[in-house]
Amino acid sequence: PVDASAAADLVAIACRQHLVLLRSPGAVVATVAASALTCCALSPDGATLAVGGADAKAPIRLLSTPQLAEIQSVAEHQAEVTALAYSPDGANLAAGFADRYVRVYSVANGYGLANTEEWCFHTARVNCLAWTHDSKYLATGSLDCSIIVWSLDSPRKRIVAKNAHPMSQITKLTWIDANHLVSTGQDSNIKVWNVSFD
Repeated sequence: PVDASAAADLVAIACRQHLVLLRSPGAVVATVAASALTCCALSPDGATLAVGGADAKAPIRLLSTPQLAEIQSVAEHQAEVTALAYSPDGANLAAGFADRYVRVYSVANGYGLANTEEWCFHTARVNCLAWTHDSKYLATGSLDCSIIVWSLDSPRKRIVAKNAHPMSQITKLTWIDANHLVSTGQDSNIKVWNVSFD
């Protein structure tokens, strides 16, 4: 497995060559063959599964659950999709890419870009994404050892923690509450950040 995502009573597991959908407490609902998957994200209601892959020219695919039938593809890009995350309110899908870009797609707008600002201030691939519980801010962690917190309402506004895990890429992020972000790095450290948006 390369990634997993849970929502409602479903768990999606992305493997290199196939995708598995489980219903709690572990019954297999569907399995489909896939090619070079890298990440997945279930929408908060569990109705849609977004999957990304290593093919730089392949779009992000949106699949219906529980059938895992493709319902839409999201605009093509020029790099491997490295991370996906739906906002808790289900309004947006964030995607991180190997070319250091972060893009946010609006669900209500047919998965068109939610803002026109280029979010590309990392200097290496984006490894992980985490939305605040109110869906207003997105934290991203990168191979460049930095963490950036982006504002959806003010796309030019960002908080940057350079060298957050010195000499170590960021491997995972999650919010404890509105102002506390947890990060893990390849250095085997866990850090808690006090984040102020003022």
